[in-house]
Amino acid sequence: MFCAISGNPPKSPVFSPASGSIFDRSLIENYIQLNGVDPVSQKPLSVDDLLPVNTSAGIATKPPDTLSIPSLLDSLAKEYDANALETFSLRKQLQE
Repeated sequence: MFCAISGNPPKSPVFSPASGSIFDRSLIENYIQLNGVDPVSQKPLSVDDLLPVNTSAGIATKPPDTLSIPSLLDSLAKEYDANALETFSLRKQLQE
């Protein structure tokens, strides 16, 4: 299962009934706030329309400290997600 925006496995997967696609919750919520539509189908979509996808629970980890390597990796992952969202939006605009 991969996010339709980033192409990576989602940390918190959600299903969009507008397109039938799976997204990472944080990415699709940011996209909806900016555009108000599903990124794949361009149909109107709100955050309330998203359905959580139940997956098997992974191993719970401790929250990272602010100066730890896991915290750094998390901040880099957030930056990557933002870049993936921008790249997806630019690709969509080029196709139009």
